[in-house]
Amino acid sequence: MSTSYSMHRTVTTTSTSHGYGSASHAAEEFVAAAEREKQEMQQLNSRLEAYISRVRQLEDRNKELVIELDTLRGSLGNDIGQIKFKFNDSLVKVRREITEAHAGTIGVEVKVNRLRDDLNDYRHRYEEARREVEREKTTWGGAIAQAQAELDTNKSRYAAILDEEKRLYAEQDQLYHQLAAAKDELDAAIADRLRLQAEEDDLKIELEFLGRIHAQEITELRALLAQAPADTREFFKNELALAIREIKAEYDKIIQTTKVDLETIFQTKIAAVEASVASKNEAATFRQEEIRKMNESITTLRAKLSELEARNAALEREANTLQIQLGEDQRAYESELVKRDNALRFMREDCQTLIAELQALLNTKQTLDTEIAIYRKLVESEEGRFNHIGQGVTVQQQEIQRFGSRCNAS
Repeated sequence: MSTSYSMHRTVTTTSTSHGYGSASHAAEEFVAAAEREKQEMQQLNSRLEAYISRVRQLEDRNKELVIELDTLRGSLGNDIGQIKFKFNDSLVKVRREITEAHAGTIGVEVKVNRLRDDLNDYRHRYEEARREVEREKTTWGGAIAQAQAELDTNKSRYAAILDEEKRLYAEQDQLYHQLAAAKDELDAAIADRLRLQAEEDDLKIELEFLGRIHAQEITELRALLAQAPADTREFFKNELALAIREIKAEYDKIIQTTKVDLETIFQTKIAAVEASVASKNEAATFRQEEIRKMNESITTLRAKLSELEARNAALEREANTLQIQLGEDQRAYESELVKRDNALRFMREDCQTLIAELQALLNTKQTLDTEIAIYRKLVESEEGRFNHIGQGVTVQQQEIQRFGSRCNAS
C-alpha cells in the first residue's frame, strides 16, 4: 500500500511513538518468521524431492522385480525356493520403505497444517499492523492540521501588527508635520513681534528727533526775541508765549496722540501675538502630549512587536524543524511502507508458491498413496504367487523324490 500526507506537525505523544515502534517490531518479527518459514518450506521441499526420488527408485526397482518375476515365470523349472529366499529380504525392505514413506506423508500433512495455521496467524498480525499504521497516520494528520492552523493564526496576527505599526508610523509622521507647521507659525509670530518692536524703537527715535527740533526752534526764537528791541520784545512776548503754548500744546497733543496710537497698535499687536503664541503654545503642548503618548504607545507596541516577532520567529523555526522532521519521518515511513509492501508482496508470492507447492504435494501424495496401494496389491499378489509357486515346487520335489525312491527300490 502507498500512503501520502501533508506535513507540519506538533510534538507527538509517547503513546504514538510506542505504537509505531510496536508496529515496526511486529513487522520485523513477521518478516523474520516468514523467512524462517520459507527456509523450513525449502527444507521440506528438499525432503519431499528426496522422498519423490526414493519413490521413483522404488518404482524402477519394482519394474526390475516385475521383469525378474516374468523371467522366473518363464523358467518355472528352476529352484523356486531359492528364488523366494533370494527376494524375501528385498520384499521386507520394500515394505519397510513403503511404511516409512507413508509415515513421511503423514509428517508432510502435519507440516502443511502447521504452515496453514502460521499463515493465518501472519495474516491476522498483518491486519493488526495495517490498522496500527492507519491509526498512526490519522494521529499524525491531526497533529499536522493543528500545527498548520496555529501557524496561520500567528501569521494573521503578525500581519495585523504590521498594519497597526504602519498606521502608527503614518500618524506619527502627520504629527511631526503638524508640529513643524506650529513651529513655523511660532517663528512667524516672533518675527512679527520683533518687527513691531523695531517700529516702536523707530517711532521713539523720531519723537526724540522732533522734540530736539522743537527745542532748537524755541531756543532760536528766544535768541531772536532777546536781540529784538524792548517794545518789540514786549509786543511779541505775548504772541510768542501764545505761539509757544500753542506749539507746545499741539506738540504735546501730537505726542500724546502718537503715543496713544502707538501704544494701542503695540498693545493690539502684542495681544494678538500673545494670543496666537498662547494658542500655539497650547496646541504645541497638546501636540507634544499627544506625541509623548504616541511615543509611549509606539514604544509599547514595539516591545510587543519585538516579543511577537521573537515568538513568531521561534514558531517559524519550530514549524520549519517540524516540517523537516515531518518530511524525514514521512520519507522513513514511506520507505518502511515500501519495505513492508515488498516484504508482504514477497510473502504473498511465497505463500502462493507454498500453497501451489502444497497443493502439488497433496496431489503427489494422493498419487503416491494410489501408487503405493497399487504397488502393495501387486507385491501382495506377487507374494501370493511366490508362495503358491513354492508350494507347487515343493510338491513336485516331493513327487520327484518319491519317484526316485521307487526307482531305486526297483
